[in-house]
Amino acid sequence: MKNNLFILSLLALTFLTCETAENKNSQVANQGQLLFEKNCTICHGKDGKLKASGALDLSISKLSPEETLLAIINGSPQKGMPAYGARLKQEELNQLRDYVQGLIVK
Repeated sequence: MKNNLFILSLLALTFLTCETAENKNSQVANQGQLLFEKNCTICHGKDGKLKASGALDLSISKLSPEETLLAIINGSPQKGMPAYGARLKQEELNQLRDYVQGLIVK
């Protein structure tokens, strides 16, 4: 009986840990989307394809995650993209990068 209770407790703990990790990943993705919608959709559109004001179509980007992060941090003055390095925290920059990378059609 004690073994069964221990096993059930262990299974419940495992399930709760997985559920918490999934919720955290979902929250991070949602935060990246919110940052994108707030800062980027005016030129890139909700799906990254708008290309207003000379913005690139993000869905066909060939940039690596590191290059994407640098583009977000430094902006592109010649294309009118502002730099977000001083505007956003590192965690937000990473969330935004991850969201943008998710827009790329593979």
